[in-house]
Amino acid sequence: MTRSTAYLQRHPSGIYYFRIAIPQGLKSLLRQRELKQSLRTRDPVIAQRTAQVLALEAEHLFNRIEHHYMPKDPKIEIGLTFAKFSKHPDGTIEMEGVELDPDKADEELRLFKGLTQGPSDGTPTIKGKDSSTLEKVIEEYCEEKIREGSWTEKSEQENRAIYKLLVRILGNIPIDDITAAKARDYKHVLMRLPPNINKSPLYRSKTLREILDMAPKPMSTTTVNKNIIRISSLFEWSSRHGYVDKNYFEGLVLKTKTRADEERSIFTKDDLKDIFKHVIYTELKYKHPYQYWLPLLGLYTGARLEELCQLYLEDIYNDEGIWVIDINDKGDKKLKTKSSKRIIPIHSKLQALGFIDYVESLRHKGESRLFPELKKGRDGYSQSASKWFSRLRMELGLYNLDPPKDFHSFRHTLATELKNKSIPEPEVAAITGHSIAGITFSRYGKAYVTEYSMMP
Repeated sequence: MTRSTAYLQRHPSGIYYFRIAIPQGLKSLLRQRELKQSLRTRDPVIAQRTAQVLALEAEHLFNRIEHHYMPKDPKIEIGLTFAKFSKHPDGTIEMEGVELDPDKADEELRLFKGLTQGPSDGTPTIKGKDSSTLEKVIEEYCEEKIREGSWTEKSEQENRAIYKLLVRILGNIPIDDITAAKARDYKHVLMRLPPNINKSPLYRSKTLREILDMAPKPMSTTTVNKNIIRISSLFEWSSRHGYVDKNYFEGLVLKTKTRADEERSIFTKDDLKDIFKHVIYTELKYKHPYQYWLPLLGLYTGARLEELCQLYLEDIYNDEGIWVIDINDKGDKKLKTKSSKRIIPIHSKLQALGFIDYVESLRHKGESRLFPELKKGRDGYSQSASKWFSRLRMELGLYNLDPPKDFHSFRHTLATELKNKSIPEPEVAAITGHSIAGITFSRYGKAYVTEYSMMP
């Protein structure tokens, strides 16, 4: 046989063979020096494409063996990979749950080698070790969170996407193989990746190496920290359940120059004038009632958008002469935290504008929900309202600002106004739904503003 290219040898008959040397530290364990597989082709292009895929699979196999996985026969595993590969007419295989294009296998192989390192002394500890893979532990963690009701459907999808990216970066390795070095590797790659890597068509069919080579605008510090915090929570749970000895992701979040109370901006007096001088309010031109009432409710209650959109008429009632809105998680309603459950008095301005009359008219019609035109979707009842308010902000020049101004800014505006009026923080916390001392004014209360009132 004569050597033609990496991992390939060509038999005098013209048939190509895949061959790869077994790492020195594994030769005595596996009792062989190399893995060999006939590729059953005389076409050099097909042979090279196939060899790249098998090389990546072999590297994954060697890494798993070094970290406590013992196959019955590594030759058989390589043969099975080749069999799967040869059955796909488009030349792709599915390896460890990820569809892999052989044209990109060499890039993934380089990245994989850069992110995974075997034991420093080359001596694996195999027998008697029962190590769960990263994917297996992730699934167990997700199932527990779902079972205990800690996640909404949206939260589950967000978390699973974050954990999928973790596996994509580090590989589906035994979880107890996660070291401080691998945690740093993950962070360094994450910081260079773009936002929406799983959604954008621009990146969907590309390997991580190809994406990094594009030098895209990286995701924001906030997004990086969100990913790291979710991963840290996973490993904190894994530590408590005995899968790992230490959470190496703890403390890896990036420092930010932005203060907590600057993460979102309040609506200024001029912003509020622009919003409430819109034809929605001056000429009552709106398609749905929520387009009139939601901004007003956001400003005068400080409630979150989803909290308002999911309200039922029974959540609005007169309690000993005081009209209130009951924010709760009864039925199909969801709350962000346990402390979000609260009762908010309805401001006299809202009553003067006819909010109670609107509620009573819905009751008279036999409706059950405050905004029956809003239908429940994956993320709750607020999707349509959120998109509408984004369009309104764009129309008013309040879109894509830094720091951002969105519906949540009403919440900040209310907290700031109450702070300016020297309302005690515990009372503000009761309205906004915070139970932790200090969080209400540190995050929602902006610098004191005494020259004007923000309420329209």
